[in-house]
Amino acid sequence: MVRTHPSTPDERAQWTAYMLAHRGDYGVVTRLSRETGVSRPTLYAWRAQAARAVPGLHAARTDRVDHADLGTTGIDSLDCTLQRS
Repeated sequence: MVRTHPSTPDERAQWTAYMLAHRGDYGVVTRLSRETGVSRPTLYAWRAQAARAVPGLHAARTDRVDHADLGTTGIDSLDCTLQRS
């Protein structure tokens, strides 16, 4: 039997977008797991599924933003718009 998480699709989309945007940044998944109550394996599975669904995601990131310079930390500063097909 598959267990589901009581989060909304919009929450999952926001968390996944955040993980993809910060892929390779140390501690992002662990911090997000603690803040949301979602297990790390579940977050990694969601991130992997989203990465497969977004073509060209593995392109080099040259426009990284240092959130410390913006005075914000964590997922509270995330502002993204996702389009569903």
